[in-house]
Amino acid sequence: MKNNNIAEYKKMDSPDLKKHIKQLRVELDNLLIQKNSGKLSDLKVANKKRHQIAQMFTILNQKATLEKLEKNNA
Repeated sequence: MKNNNIAEYKKMDSPDLKKHIKQLRVELDNLLIQKNSGKLSDLKVANKKRHQIAQMFTILNQKATLEKLEKNNA
């Protein structure tokens, strides 16, 4: 399942990735509020979201680097 998520992220273009990252950040903020108020039962959910956001940023940076390299080679 983890590899499927990464493969899906790699298929997305940069604006879609940025939009998805913003959405995940809002979800993470809500999870952290629930965690601090004691309403969240599974505490690992916030860490999983944070990890997912980091993966998406990594893929976004890879895409930007590839675009720069292709631009320099062209």
